[in-house]
Amino acid sequence: MISELGFKHLDYIRYMRNWASAAHPNQNELTGLQIVSWLETCINEVISLPLSNITIEIKKLLTNIKANVISEEEAKQIASFFQDFSQEQSNTLAQGLFGIYTRTDTTTQVRDNIHRLLPYLWGLVDENTKNLFGIKYGKFVANNDQEEQNNARAFLEIVSAESYIPDGLRAAEIETALDDLLIAHRGTNNFYSEPPLARELSRLIGDSKIPEQVNKKYVLTLVEAFLTNGHGTAWNADPIYTGLIKQFDSNQALIAILSFNDETISSSLQFKLCQSKFRELLEILKIKITSSAVTELIKEIESFSGPLDKMKDDSRFKQKVSTLRKIVS
Repeated sequence: MISELGFKHLDYIRYMRNWASAAHPNQNELTGLQIVSWLETCINEVISLPLSNITIEIKKLLTNIKANVISEEEAKQIASFFQDFSQEQSNTLAQGLFGIYTRTDTTTQVRDNIHRLLPYLWGLVDENTKNLFGIKYGKFVANNDQEEQNNARAFLEIVSAESYIPDGLRAAEIETALDDLLIAHRGTNNFYSEPPLARELSRLIGDSKIPEQVNKKYVLTLVEAFLTNGHGTAWNADPIYTGLIKQFDSNQALIAILSFNDETISSSLQFKLCQSKFRELLEILKIKITSSAVTELIKEIESFSGPLDKMKDDSRFKQKVSTLRKIVS
């Protein structure tokens, strides 16, 4: 809200206040003329600085967020002036909203107001600031500030931004989501219980790279869920699995192709529906494969005439799998 030159002047004054004033023991002396000059800078750059229209609107917004109930329609109207923000103003407002949202004394009404406004602002916030929110969430977790942690997580969930959580924390959360999905998939009511858990997993993943600690488990879980339980397809979850599989990199694609050698996946391949879904999986993954050895393996799987669940015991496939596993990082 101040000029770049004004910021540099004020930053210098702050430095001198901290290291050359009586606030800290030092050997420096400040003259009256220096202090008067700095006072003039503060007056010109801050105290008497005319407020821009955007600054006035931001001040009004922060006041209204705390004082009034903002409806969905009002949120749309307020969001119309976000487009006039500079990058710094967008970042700063987002950080202000995060600070308000995560405070333990913030009321439900204020959080509801932020919930309505944040989706309109989020697209204007830069990646560094978004990552900063994930780091702050991580600090709350590390310090065991449970209420702030829950609030920060809820803030990220408003805009499906869980992918900005640091990898160490994301790995634990993704693994929990995978375990929950597998329990539902292997249960008796999976057609109803899988979709919400699949959506939660998709939100956690976003467009970010999968942490190495859970990469293999992530791929094998998705393959198992995509193949179905052999009795029917969970229609509301299937497009989510397909979308996530399409995001696989070449390494993950190879893990998925070699999954027929996994005991659980191999057992699933005794069912006709799972066999059909496995062939569908290969079609999705073909475009991600550049290695001629892997392409050759896919062709051999497609031409294999025996039961797919017995493929892992075939001596030809055993040799190929042994070779290709060395590629998987």
